Amino acid sequence: MRQEFEEIGAYEQEDFAAVRDALISDKQFCTLLRTIGSMMDSNPDLVNLFANCRNVDDLDWHIIIPMLDYLLSKTSKGVQLKGSEIIGSHNMYLSNHRDIILDATLLTKQLREFDNRRLYMGMGTNLYVLPWIEPLVRLAKCYSVIRGGSPREVLANSTRLSEYIYQIVALDGQSSWLAQREGRAKDSNDLTQPALIKMLLLATKGNNIYEQLAPLNITPVAISYEYDPCDYLKAQELQLRRDNPDFRKTANDDFVSMKQGLLGYKGQIRYNICKPLNCELQQIANSNTIRNAQVNAICEFIDKQIHLNYSIYNVNMIAFDMLQGTRDYADIYTTEQYQQFEKYIDGQLSKIQIADKDSEFLRNKMLEMYSNPLLNQLKAQQSK
Repeated sequence: MRQEFEEIGAYEQEDFAAVRDALISDKQFCTLLRTIGSMMDSNPDLVNLFANCRNVDDLDWHIIIPMLDYLLSKTSKGVQLKGSEIIGSHNMYLSNHRDIILDATLLTKQLREFDNRRLYMGMGTNLYVLPWIEPLVRLAKCYSVIRGGSPREVLANSTRLSEYIYQIVALDGQSSWLAQREGRAKDSNDLTQPALIKMLLLATKGNNIYEQLAPLNITPVAISYEYDPCDYLKAQELQLRRDNPDFRKTANDDFVSMKQGLLGYKGQIRYNICKPLNCELQQIANSNTIRNAQVNAICEFIDKQIHLNYSIYNVNMIAFDMLQGTRDYADIYTTEQYQQFEKYIDGQLSKIQIADKDSEFLRNKMLEMYSNPLLNQLKAQQSK
């Protein structure tokens, strides 16, 4: 690994044994492996399996994928991957962001099972809430996205991150994943942050945005969970931020969200790989020479692809009708399904225990989470 990337880069094969051995000496990490192993049907000795991993292939096939298979069997109706024909020799995947851990790891699992391709993934350093998390995820091909700092530090960190991504994707021909925005969209209104595209541009010089971005082969991905196990936590955070503009999440808040995202019920999960940006990037470059306008056009393209390719479930249509006070989709879902979803929302709301709980606000926010994908898809279809 180049020296300038040592702080943020995913660990290479030469680092594997030392990092693995350090993790095995972490009592908390080993306790977690034993706990998970005891829950799995085959009752594997995950500590021993981990200690005998020689590379990231072993880590994936002997530890991560079996663990995901177990979790998915208990918390979902399975995962589907659509658009596999779009997968190129390398892709810079940008997706909407629903779950802290699963968004990237499930995409990696799907790609592994499709053509044994390993995905590099970006993870914010704010999520390194326990000592073993950073070495584990960097061992599993995650690179660090450093959060915070002065304006000068933010620029330096963004430039280094951009150069690292360009190195692994454009030059080394590997595929990578990043969320389209910093942090999850708490209301499921998925919009790409222009700052992300500007960060990706920092690695190269020049004024031709096509020449700068085309080598990355930016490819949007639409992720659709039928149920979001963190929905009530997101609604709770929205009220806390409304009531206190200075509210800041704690490290424990992130840990609780990661745990709930893994263990909570998700129903159906679908990944839809969308039309790559390169299909229209030249046209965007030619249509406007103003850089901000080009960046905004790129964000709009990514957003539209994601919105058009959502998988819409009955719960999205029910939430839409509930929120709008309509029966537009009543011929698609049943009265029983409507009542089940109403009961589900009430159950999730009952888990929120905060001072000055605003039940009406929280209920509306949860309904927005489930209705916004449908609303955005309808808007995208109208603008075709």
